[in-house]
Amino acid sequence: MTNASVLALAKSSSVTALKHGDSSLILNDSNGLLLQDEERPKSLVYVRDPKYVSITALPWKSNSLQVRVEYELQVEVLDEEGRAFYIGKHLHLKTAIDPAYFKISESSENGTHHVITPLRVGRTEVSSVLEGMRDKNGAMQKLSGGPRAKVELSIYNPIELKPDVVVVGCEEGGRRRGRDEVQLRVSE
Repeated sequence: MTNASVLALAKSSSVTALKHGDSSLILNDSNGLLLQDEERPKSLVYVRDPKYVSITALPWKSNSLQVRVEYELQVEVLDEEGRAFYIGKHLHLKTAIDPAYFKISESSENGTHHVITPLRVGRTEVSSVLEGMRDKNGAMQKLSGGPRAKVELSIYNPIELKPDVVVVGCEEGGRRRGRDEVQLRVSE
């Protein structure tokens, strides 16, 4: 470690934050090979307070979703500079997803990843809060006033074009004169 006042390394290979700051961990080879410092694998560790929670629907990072299309809902915790925290199995986010609007196929134990499928058209909110951390015995240590987020999602039916192919004619030589207009009608 380059800044031992920030992190404490236990014999079990776990690292504990002692105070806010930055440090880098340099990994040693268990086979006893003596590598130069610049050849050893390193990891930079930032010890920060969580400030924000972010909720994103993947793959398009859009708040407009289509009915019957599967999405991944990703919940991240960020520091004041927008850097994402690694959320291990001990931190827990409580995420509220309305079952009237979504089928939830899968959810991670810590509340950061959900596989959802919108069921009906409408608008709904998804919210998440950093609830707490589990201690060594598995008991939840609750946070009061942890960072939270709320996002409004709009759910639409998919757009279908009929006919599937629209052919627009060209003048001789492949050039168009003027502008072609194609009228689209929306039907439910």
